[in-house]
Amino acid sequence: MVFQDPMPKRLTDFKQLIDETCTILRKLQSPETGFLHPASLVQGRGQQSPAIPFYENLLFCLALFRTKESDNISEARNLLIKLLSYQNLNPDSSSRGNFPCYLHEFPFLSDPYCAIKALAPLNWIVSKFFSSLPDFLGGKLKEAIAAATAYADRVVEQKEQVPPWVLFRLGRKQPTMTNLSPINLSHSLIYSCQADQEIPDSLKDLLEITWHPSLGCYVGPSYDVEFFEGSPRPTYYDCFLNYLSGTQLRELQRNSIDLVKNALIPVSMTTFEPKTEFSCPKWKIFKGKNWGLTVPIDPDSMKSCQPICFMTANDVIEWYFPSNTTLIAADCTSSSAKLELEVEPKDEQEEVCGFDIFVANAKETSITVKGQKATIFNEKDPICIHQEKASFSFSFQKLTGEGVFFGHIEYTNRPQETVKEKYATYAKHLFLRHVKGAGKTRLSISFEAKDVA
Repeated sequence: MVFQDPMPKRLTDFKQLIDETCTILRKLQSPETGFLHPASLVQGRGQQSPAIPFYENLLFCLALFRTKESDNISEARNLLIKLLSYQNLNPDSSSRGNFPCYLHEFPFLSDPYCAIKALAPLNWIVSKFFSSLPDFLGGKLKEAIAAATAYADRVVEQKEQVPPWVLFRLGRKQPTMTNLSPINLSHSLIYSCQADQEIPDSLKDLLEITWHPSLGCYVGPSYDVEFFEGSPRPTYYDCFLNYLSGTQLRELQRNSIDLVKNALIPVSMTTFEPKTEFSCPKWKIFKGKNWGLTVPIDPDSMKSCQPICFMTANDVIEWYFPSNTTLIAADCTSSSAKLELEVEPKDEQEEVCGFDIFVANAKETSITVKGQKATIFNEKDPICIHQEKASFSFSFQKLTGEGVFFGHIEYTNRPQETVKEKYATYAKHLFLRHVKGAGKTRLSISFEAKDVA
């Protein structure tokens, strides 16, 4: 299969990309402080927030350097001087070398991993723009990197458990088939691309497996990103691969503070050929023209990653299996699958069992039961989630056991939604509820993905 009709080509020149990125980010810049205040975007009402995040402003500083314009470089130097002054250099502090999450928190450091995130942009600056720095700032920058590196070493050595992304970010662990996710790939890419380095072939292989060139997004297991008003927040993986492919981020996301991640994209172009289909012992990936689908084929994959994810240009349909549900068997083709599940409710009327689905509450998305809009569904009822250019349909039926189940559709928010406003719902929730019947029950679930003409 050859992908046709990709998203519009644009921003394949890095200078154009970084200039437009800075233009968008300046909308979040305070004329009083010179820093970005992105919390105003999160509030969604155009209000100026006093909060100044350290890491995002450090990336903004790098972006200004990378425009290679004299006024921007001068501004970047001034911002860098201010930002470096917020590093904890107390020799008696266990967090010596770390930075605050927000500048107003200093000297309190709420994020133990801020210095680890800061190492990549700091290394970019010292590697590519050291000659444009005055001597005192160049020396201070090298000292800051040394202190942050020493702090990162202590964090990894002293903490019994650190988030997996920390090890990927520091290059001490590489993504594999068993730990794929947009976040893990993003941090590994950031480490690999520092100062314009070429990414290794092993990482390039994973990009070919998970990238959908027509949709301009990740297709694979463990979709572990945050959502902003119902839309997935772009990761560095998204920014990097969209630039590499010449495609564009989804329009709803283009005015986001997340675009500051473009500052870390290497200029050198890496060529790769995305795969249209891939399988391993735990899961399979299928890519249609206007959709991508990830399906588990091993019971253990239900415990280690998000089991089913259906991607389109407008939405991410997340399909979870609760802890009371076990995958028994899976039969997959290039666009459909049939799963056999065993459900064992813990009590007579457990709220959610069988499956747990989240869909965007957007005008481009509609849900029908037997061809009609509805808020409930029963066994064998065909349920279809309609998108602008793709559809996802499924149904369930009981195979064995005494359990009786009832399907519901309600308005809610995804667990990863970052905007918490009263009465605001950005998703629809489809789930099964156990009504009666004790013991184990086996269910069969069939689903199919289609392109819509």
